[in-house]
Order: sequence, then C-alpha cells, then structure tokens
Amino acid sequence: MHNHPNTATNTTFRRRAVSGLAGLAVAAGAVAGLLGPASLAQAAPTEAAVTQACNIPSTADDDVLTVLQTVLNERGASEKVRLATFETAWVESHANNLECGDRDSQGVFQQRPSQGWGSVEQVTDVEYATNAFLDVAIPIAEDNPGQTAGWVAQETQRSGHPERYDEAKSIAQDLEARAESLVDGETPPPVDEDWSVLKTGSSGEQVEAAQYLLNAEGADLDVDGKYGSGTTAAVKEFQADNGLDADGVIGPDTWGELTSTVKSGSEGDAVKAAQTVLGVDVDGKFGSGTASAVKDFQSENDLDADGVVGPDTWKALLS
Repeated sequence: MHNHPNTATNTTFRRRAVSGLAGLAVAAGAVAGLLGPASLAQAAPTEAAVTQACNIPSTADDDVLTVLQTVLNERGASEKVRLATFETAWVESHANNLECGDRDSQGVFQQRPSQGWGSVEQVTDVEYATNAFLDVAIPIAEDNPGQTAGWVAQETQRSGHPERYDEAKSIAQDLEARAESLVDGETPPPVDEDWSVLKTGSSGEQVEAAQYLLNAEGADLDVDGKYGSGTTAAVKEFQADNGLDADGVIGPDTWGELTSTVKSGSEGDAVKAAQTVLGVDVDGKFGSGTASAVKDFQSENDLDADGVVGPDTWKALLS
C-alpha cells in the first residue's frame, strides 16, 4: 500500500501473517496513517477504492526473489538498499506478487496505481515494481547514510507501521541469501521464519504483547508499545530470573520463556498479549471471539486449528 511517487503506503493486512496471514480483511483504520501528507490531501483512488481481502502466502516466492536479486544486481544497489528491498518485500507481501491489497495496492511492494506508482499491469510486473521501488529508495539511502535499511524502507513506503521494516531484518537477510543462491544457480538455504527480535527503540504491537507478557510474569509496565528503559529493565530482570543472558533484548530464547499456553477460559495479561497481536478486542478474557480468531489465524498459517495459543502459534504470531 504505497504512496511514494506521491508517497508510499504499507498494507494494513494483519501482518501477523508476517508468518503467513491469509484471508483477513484489511484494517481500514490504519489507512490514513499510511498515506503521506500530500497523498492524504489529494488521494482519491481511481482504480479500486474498496478494501480487498487478500490471501498472503506464508513463504516467499522463489521466482519473485530471483527477480528482486537480478534487478538489484543490475542497478548496483548498495547493501543497505538491498536489505531495505527484502525487508519491504517481506513486510508487504511475504515476497509474493499479490493481485490484491488495501484499496488499490498491488504486487510485491503493494504499490498503489492511484498514488503514481504505475498501472496495475506495471506494479504487478515484479521487474517494473522493483525498479520503481529502487528509483525512490536509492536516492533516499544515498542522502541519509547514517540511517538503517528499515528507515530507508519506511521513507520509501510511508507505512502506517514504520517499525516493521527494521523488525524484519533477520528474515530479510535470509531472503537475500536465498535470492543470491537462486541467481547463482546454487542450492538455496532455507528461510527461517523465526521469532522477531525486539530491543530498546522498538515499537508497535509486538512490543505491546511483550509488555503484557512481562506483566503476566510480575512486571508492572505501562503497555504503550514503546520499548524504553522501563521495558528494557523488566526484560533484563526476567532474563536473569530465568537463567538467560540478561541483555535486555527479546529474542527466541526470551520469547520461549515469556510465552505460555492460553486457551478458552484463560484470563489475564497473557491473553491480552495474544489478543493484541491477533487484532481483536483486548479484554484479557479468552472467549469465543478470541478462540475463533485463533482458529482462523492457525488455518491461515498451516497450523493445527485447535483454538489454543501454544508454542507454534505464539511463534507464528510473534515472528
């Protein structure tokens, strides 16, 4: 859901499918935040003003990865721009050439024809779409050498969820390695869709979920979605109490200790954490609505649809 040329936008699909969320309708309330100021003033989508449900595969398309890598090589893109490209492709579409999206968003980068990215045919041509992305991203990176790849992606996309690009760094690096192998004709390494990594400066709903989970373990944090000094201290304390390296960073080992199984009838902060990343009302009560949302999410992510949030479901929700 991009706006750049007139500025870019990020899809408001529930990106918890950043492990493979499929078929959930786009959360329309985030759309205004996805539009750049100029776009917000001007934008009147001309091709598809209706939000579409969109099935997002849980894994990247090797054909898309091959085109991304080929175009990046042809353009002589810097490593930062390469990483920004794969971060964006993962966040927007799991590196799939989608023919659906929020409003008139289409393609691997969810570019919007109504915002000047090209026609529907062009933005769903992966080579064209990649070049269009790079036309914006390359000068942004060159003009801002001290910024991260995720920042470059955000400035290109103008997303309503800017934190998600940097959060996708690890899987983007795996995608880049796989794409390089595909282009070189080698056997590509698998992509590990692992837990996300959160640290000081992170923000968003995954941080909210972490704060709820820390509170479930005895912390007393304000759940604000901002990974500040209080959250860092609580993480370090939790890690020390559980025999983990007390570095204040929430990675796979810390997530594994923080998360606990919740199911119908469960109550409390751990349920609030699950509800936060599922995108349902957060009331701390695991009732029928939460159970239904869990089952839908599990089905969409090729998990056993038992309505129980256990280790595999937590990992999919927090990847």
